[in-house]
Amino acid sequence: MSAPSRVRVVDRGADALVKAAREALGDWSLRVGVMGSEAGAAHEEAVGMTVAEVAEKHEFGVGVPRRSWLLDYVDATEEMARRRLRSVLEAVTQRKAPLAPGLEQFGQITVGEIQQRIADRIDPPLSEATVAAKGSDVPLINTGQLRSSITYVVLRGAA
Repeated sequence: MSAPSRVRVVDRGADALVKAAREALGDWSLRVGVMGSEAGAAHEEAVGMTVAEVAEKHEFGVGVPRRSWLLDYVDATEEMARRRLRSVLEAVTQRKAPLAPGLEQFGQITVGEIQQRIADRIDPPLSEATVAAKGSDVPLINTGQLRSSITYVVLRGAA
């Protein structure tokens, strides 16, 4: 019979790191999209529709060609977003920065990238008739109301 094995646990700060991460994250969330008072505002051109309804119509292609300004962005930038969030969490767990400002910055960058995605022309291109009628070949931008209504909010204690 062999001698019993012994295990010696040496904590080099892992427990403190896990505890700090749990405390930092808590019940925080970041939301990006068309929301709040902007969402319920009457759209300047789509009579009888709110900005949120116009956003949804284009996001999912309801009655118009689908031009995903949000979900396709999320899919295309998933790995970059993971790296960005990991960087925020590392700063928090190393006690270099609090979580809220990191999430605020994450939200600002995300909104800017989505707005740039719209300015860069989301496929499919507009029809010739639509270009002639609106005088521009940039989908989702006519008055700029939808684009400027995209925002973010950092929440604590909300699902």
